[in-house]
Amino acid sequence: MHRWRLWLVVLAVAIIGIYYFSGRSSTDSATPPAMAHLSVPVAAVPAKLGDLNQYISAIGTVTPYNTVTVKSRVDGQLMKVNFTEGQIVKAGDLLAEIDPRPYQVQLTQAEGTLAKDLATLENNKILYARDKELYAQKVIARQD
Repeated sequence: MHRWRLWLVVLAVAIIGIYYFSGRSSTDSATPPAMAHLSVPVAAVPAKLGDLNQYISAIGTVTPYNTVTVKSRVDGQLMKVNFTEGQIVKAGDLLAEIDPRPYQVQLTQAEGTLAKDLATLENNKILYARDKELYAQKVIARQD
């Protein structure tokens, strides 16, 4: 009984294998051999230097080779743009000018603060020299 089952399994596997391989080869043979190797016509012309006057009018998408995102280091009102869209630019080219007035005001304020701080430093140096002399004369406490 056990042998019959084994033979049935082997026979079923053989039938499935024959069916699978015969079905696969029939789909491959559906294409005629002449269609499998079609020749493509080619025309050869000597190369020459000149403009290519061939224009294509079609709807599509143009993808540039390189794209750049330009971000400013500072914020402000844009006063002047020194390029046109699509123009090729190089590193270091001045692209735009931002209104310098707010930054000039900040610079003037910082210079004023610096002058005030330098004057305070000079005054404190004078006070230090005076207090050092008074301490040496034992007129003021060391804390002062």
